[in-house]
Amino acid sequence: ELGQWQLALDLNADLLKSKRGRGASEADQAFSAFNSYAPLLRLDRIEEARTLLLWCRSVDEAEHNIQGLGKDLAALAEVEDMLGHGDLAIELEKDAIRLEYAAGEPASIASSHSNLARYLDRHGGEPRQVLAHRLAAAVIAFQTGRGELAYYVRSIARSQPKATEPVITEFAEVCRTVDEVEGAQLAALIARLPARLPDGQAAVEEVLRLARALT
Repeated sequence: ELGQWQLALDLNADLLKSKRGRGASEADQAFSAFNSYAPLLRLDRIEEARTLLLWCRSVDEAEHNIQGLGKDLAALAEVEDMLGHGDLAIELEKDAIRLEYAAGEPASIASSHSNLARYLDRHGGEPRQVLAHRLAAAVIAFQTGRGELAYYVRSIARSQPKATEPVITEFAEVCRTVDEVEGAQLAALIARLPARLPDGQAAVEEVLRLARALT
């Protein structure tokens, strides 16, 4: 949070040393080691981050850890995007979404929808797809009261020209577009979540209202 990336790496290294000293499993070590990838990226040590994440992925695959594997793939997508491999980043994030829906963790799902929108926007995706994934992330965050909502709304506002009608305004269309990604089931997810507003359509309308207020 403070941007002290080397200190973050040093502290995590101490944590891992302690875990190895007490005989922690490889899965437990990978769970903690994963947290070093973001500081490595911020220090421009991209290949080290990639090597770390590939190891985490191999451990989580062996352990059949769906939740961990989804996070590994989402992180690898970020690495590949930084390396300029847009198509690979998009496919990795789609794979992450498939696994995250299977694991059922709303925060990770919202983050991956937002990330996928960013990669699609950066690498020539259709505006309809970009906005649908941004709206999906924002609706999940809105209904669950997560702090990331402000970031997701700003992303929508930045990409939406002032006084221009959004290419998508209906929750049903958001779901159809998002569900083009294998494994995604946005409507079913929203139906299971706490509801600050009665349904997905009301949440989409509120998110778009918040975004318009920023333009």
